[in-house]
Amino acid sequence: MVVQRYCLTASANSSFKARQGHAVQLGENGRINQTLRGTADGYWDHILSFNLAALNEGCAADSHAAVNVSVLETWKVFFLGRNLSRDMWERYAFYMGGWGRGDSVNLEIASVASNSGRNGSSCWPVVDAFTVKKEWDA
Repeated sequence: MVVQRYCLTASANSSFKARQGHAVQLGENGRINQTLRGTADGYWDHILSFNLAALNEGCAADSHAAVNVSVLETWKVFFLGRNLSRDMWERYAFYMGGWGRGDSVNLEIASVASNSGRNGSSCWPVVDAFTVKKEWDA
Protein backbone atom coordinates (compact mmCIF):
# COMPACT_ATOMS: atom_id res chain seq x y z
CA MET A 1 0.00 0.00 0.00
CA VAL A 2 1.31 3.43 -0.92
CA VAL A 3 0.55 6.22 1.52
CA GLN A 4 -0.02 9.46 -0.36
CA ARG A 5 1.26 12.69 1.10
CA TYR A 6 2.22 15.78 -0.89
CA CYS A 7 4.15 18.85 0.16
CA LEU A 8 2.46 21.89 -1.35
CA THR A 9 3.97 25.27 -2.03
CA ALA A 10 1.86 28.41 -2.31
CA SER A 11 0.52 29.03 -5.82
CA ALA A 12 -2.20 31.00 -7.58
CA ASN A 13 -4.64 28.06 -7.65
CA SER A 14 -4.20 26.84 -4.09
CA SER A 15 -6.17 27.86 -1.01
CA PHE A 16 -3.07 28.96 0.88
CA LYS A 17 -1.65 31.39 -1.68
CA ALA A 18 -1.85 34.33 0.72
CA ARG A 19 0.17 32.48 3.36
CA GLN A 20 3.25 32.11 1.11
CA GLY A 21 4.24 28.90 2.87
CA HIS A 22 4.17 25.15 2.77
CA ALA A 23 1.53 22.66 3.81
CA VAL A 24 0.86 18.94 3.45
CA GLN A 25 -1.99 17.51 1.40
CA LEU A 26 -2.97 14.08 2.67
CA GLY A 27 -4.08 11.94 -0.27
CA GLU A 28 -5.95 8.66 -0.20
CA ASN A 29 -4.73 6.72 2.86
CA GLY A 30 -2.47 9.68 3.62
CA ARG A 31 -1.25 10.03 7.16
CA ILE A 32 1.32 11.75 9.30
CA ASN A 33 2.77 9.85 12.28
CA GLN A 34 4.90 11.37 15.00
CA THR A 35 6.15 9.81 18.21
CA LEU A 36 6.18 12.31 21.07
CA ARG A 37 8.11 11.77 24.28
CA GLY A 38 7.16 13.14 27.66
CA THR A 39 9.65 15.10 29.69
CA ALA A 40 11.10 14.04 33.01
CA ASP A 41 9.96 17.27 34.68
CA GLY A 42 6.43 16.14 35.48
CA TYR A 43 3.08 15.03 34.20
CA TRP A 44 1.51 17.38 31.64
CA ASP A 45 -1.76 17.73 29.75
CA HIS A 46 -1.09 18.17 26.02
CA ILE A 47 -3.09 20.01 23.35
CA LEU A 48 -2.50 19.78 19.61
CA SER A 49 -3.53 22.69 17.40
CA PHE A 50 -3.41 22.70 13.60
CA ASN A 51 -4.81 24.34 10.48
CA LEU A 52 -7.10 22.54 8.03
CA ALA A 53 -8.10 23.63 4.52
CA ALA A 54 -9.38 22.32 1.22
CA LEU A 55 -7.03 22.32 -1.76
CA ASN A 56 -9.00 24.98 -3.64
CA GLU A 57 -12.31 26.87 -3.71
CA GLY A 58 -14.07 24.14 -5.70
CA CYS A 59 -13.25 21.60 -3.02
CA ALA A 60 -14.24 24.00 -0.24
CA ALA A 61 -17.65 24.59 -1.82
CA ASP A 62 -18.50 20.99 -2.76
CA SER A 63 -17.00 18.74 -0.13
CA HIS A 64 -15.87 18.66 3.44
CA ALA A 65 -12.16 17.94 3.76
CA ALA A 66 -11.56 16.01 6.96
CA VAL A 67 -8.80 14.50 9.06
CA ASN A 68 -8.87 11.93 11.84
CA VAL A 69 -6.54 12.78 14.74
CA SER A 70 -5.67 9.99 17.16
CA VAL A 71 -3.42 9.55 20.18
CA LEU A 72 -3.53 7.27 23.24
CA GLU A 73 -6.61 5.35 22.06
CA THR A 74 -8.52 8.64 21.68
CA TRP A 75 -9.57 10.03 18.31
CA LYS A 76 -11.64 12.74 16.71
CA VAL A 77 -12.59 13.56 13.12
CA PHE A 78 -12.30 17.25 12.21
CA PHE A 79 -14.35 18.45 9.22
CA LEU A 80 -13.68 21.65 7.31
CA GLY A 81 -16.87 23.67 7.35
CA ARG A 82 -18.21 25.44 4.30
CA ASN A 83 -15.74 28.27 4.71
CA LEU A 84 -15.95 30.41 1.59
CA SER A 85 -14.02 33.33 3.00
CA ARG A 86 -10.87 34.64 1.37
CA ASP A 87 -8.70 32.61 3.77
CA MET A 88 -10.11 29.07 3.68
CA TRP A 89 -8.04 27.86 6.62
CA GLU A 90 -9.74 26.82 9.84
CA ARG A 91 -7.89 26.29 13.12
CA TYR A 92 -8.65 23.28 15.35
CA ALA A 93 -7.49 21.96 18.72
CA PHE A 94 -7.42 18.43 20.12
CA TYR A 95 -6.90 17.43 23.76
CA MET A 96 -4.24 14.72 23.67
CA GLY A 97 -4.51 13.67 27.29
CA GLY A 98 -1.99 13.71 30.08
CA TRP A 99 1.44 12.12 29.89
CA GLY A 100 5.01 12.78 30.86
CA ARG A 101 7.92 11.42 32.86
CA GLY A 102 9.45 9.62 29.89
CA ASP A 103 6.15 8.38 28.36
CA SER A 104 6.13 7.82 24.62
CA VAL A 105 2.92 8.37 22.60
CA ASN A 106 2.14 8.09 18.90
CA LEU A 107 0.22 10.95 17.27
CA GLU A 108 -1.45 10.22 13.93
CA ILE A 109 -3.22 12.60 11.55
CA ALA A 110 -4.96 10.73 8.71
CA SER A 111 -7.07 11.74 5.72
CA VAL A 112 -10.76 10.90 5.66
CA ALA A 113 -12.47 10.05 2.35
CA SER A 114 -14.18 12.98 0.67
CA ASN A 115 -16.16 13.79 -2.46
CA SER A 116 -14.62 15.34 -5.54
CA GLY A 117 -14.69 19.07 -6.14
CA ARG A 118 -16.35 20.92 -9.01
CA ASN A 119 -13.53 20.20 -11.40
CA GLY A 120 -13.51 16.48 -10.58
CA SER A 121 -10.24 16.68 -8.65
CA SER A 122 -9.75 14.80 -5.43
CA CYS A 123 -10.55 16.92 -2.42
CA TRP A 124 -8.20 15.50 0.15
CA PRO A 125 -7.41 17.64 3.21
CA VAL A 126 -4.51 20.08 3.47
CA VAL A 127 -2.92 20.52 6.92
CA ASP A 128 -0.40 22.97 8.30
CA ALA A 129 0.98 24.69 11.42
CA PHE A 130 0.99 21.86 13.96
CA THR A 131 1.68 22.92 17.53
CA VAL A 132 1.72 20.76 20.66
CA LYS A 133 1.43 22.69 23.90
CA LYS A 134 1.74 21.30 27.38
CA GLU A 135 0.05 22.47 30.52
CA TRP A 136 0.93 21.39 34.03
CA ASP A 137 -1.57 18.98 35.59
CA ALA A 138 -1.33 19.53 39.33
